[in-house]
Amino acid sequence: MFIKNGKPKSIINFEKNKPKNIEKCFDKKSNILYCGPFNNGNGEIYIYDENGNLISKDHFKNGEFVN
Repeated sequence: MFIKNGKPKSIINFEKNKPKNIEKCFDKKSNILYCGPFNNGNGEIYIYDENGNLISKDHFKNGEFVN
């Protein structure tokens, strides 16, 4: 995923077209943000706006979006 300035917003590893784990998340100044407790396709992925403010927590199970 990328922010409008072309810098990466997050680095996500996929397996069989499903998110498996997240390496890093960034704000628009390339500061590293906590991505949430997400591993092996399970847990939460934290979503931030361009300024680094947490705007949502997406829940996944087995790589599938739950809510």
